[in-house]
Amino acid sequence: MPEVWVVDLNVPNRAYSLAGSVPADHNAWSPDGRQIGYHDQTGTWYVTDVLNPDGTFRLNLDGAFTTPKIGPPAPFAHGANYCVWAPDGSVFVCTTGGAFAGISIGLMSLDGAATRFLTATDSTGSVDAGIPRAGFLDMQHIAFSSDRSGAPETYFISGFSARLGDRLRRPPPLR
Repeated sequence: MPEVWVVDLNVPNRAYSLAGSVPADHNAWSPDGRQIGYHDQTGTWYVTDVLNPDGTFRLNLDGAFTTPKIGPPAPFAHGANYCVWAPDGSVFVCTTGGAFAGISIGLMSLDGAATRFLTATDSTGSVDAGIPRAGFLDMQHIAFSSDRSGAPETYFISGFSARLGDRLRRPPPLR
């Protein structure tokens, strides 16, 4: 069962499972290093507040971490299997699809309430096989791979706004 664990290096014999008994995978640290996001086996994205500003663990009264469910809402048809924070921590870029072909890439707000489709990858492989796993290069460019040509190639998305309230210019088709 996939899990996400953290350990306090000051007390190395004590480890904490972020998801408890729920299978969790594909974790990503926030840019400030205080939160970890991950998805469960249904493609739901969660974010755990792991550290306080002073670097101590942010445990609740039960001695565990609080982990709210973030999303995704529609139109993410197959869940948010790989999400990573933007470099400025303002949004997530999520790769959807999991073990399904026909993966898409979109932006999701930090609270999971808003999403914006950016592009279909036209990939025939699954995210779990390593394609496409989108990630920000900077606040104006997102990179991902696709095997649409028969071999994995890298593609870039530009001409978008990371603010979900802004109008989005339609990305050019993949070539």
